[in-house]
Amino acid sequence: MGTSSSVPQNSLHDFTIKDSKGNFVNLNIYEGKVLLVVNVASKCGFTNSNYTQLTELYTKYKDKGFEILAFPCNQFLNQEPGSSQEAEQFACTIFKAEYPIFQKVKVNGPDTAPVYEFLKASKGGCCGSSIKWNFTKFLVDKHGHVIKRYGTATSPLAIECAIQSWLYIPGVNRIICYAVELCCGPCAVSLRFVNFVSSGSLCNLLSVFEVILSSNSSDCDGTRPFTVVFVVDSWHDVEFRRILAIILFAVVHLLLYHDGSH
Repeated sequence: MGTSSSVPQNSLHDFTIKDSKGNFVNLNIYEGKVLLVVNVASKCGFTNSNYTQLTELYTKYKDKGFEILAFPCNQFLNQEPGSSQEAEQFACTIFKAEYPIFQKVKVNGPDTAPVYEFLKASKGGCCGSSIKWNFTKFLVDKHGHVIKRYGTATSPLAIECAIQSWLYIPGVNRIICYAVELCCGPCAVSLRFVNFVSSGSLCNLLSVFEVILSSNSSDCDGTRPFTVVFVVDSWHDVEFRRILAIILFAVVHLLLYHDGSH
């Protein structure tokens, strides 16, 4: 997680905050949803583009388990000067926001809202953990753990691929390939683990775990390299123990069946 010792919570779902009307909201209601947490402002140069794209993302993915949590903040050149309800009315009226606009918060300084202490402790930014400007974004997984932090200059639509990946949407998830190259000699097996990412889709297939064993056509100093490739549709589906398991499988395969003459 990477949270500091001063932040006892382990998940965003552990927090209770207030909505724009001052009512308490327990964030555990968002368990099982991918979240984008944003500090918003109504009079910022990034307001129009960010609110427009946030509404576009929300409309597209709200029925697929995606939610946006917006926190008005007036700490950056007083660009959110009104009340929490005024900030909510602005977003809902001008930009048709259907996602929740919460009570105004401070994101930096001694009065930082606890939820932002948690977010910043989970993922620091450039030159420290403080929030640099309006519309800083935190992508949060279905268990309330922060995946990644994005600066103001990163538009909401630029995060769409990451949102798709964590939503497990068939046909649009990234294909992630892991390769393990092994050389088996008379007395030892050498291993080189390569991790590479490629964009693409796995048409309507989820939780794909495919193992391909292939041999290279050339020998090298009496050894023969083999490549083990396994592909999944979302990189977070691959747990470390599965990686270790497939490496061990490949090593055993080479030790049992490679005789150096094929």
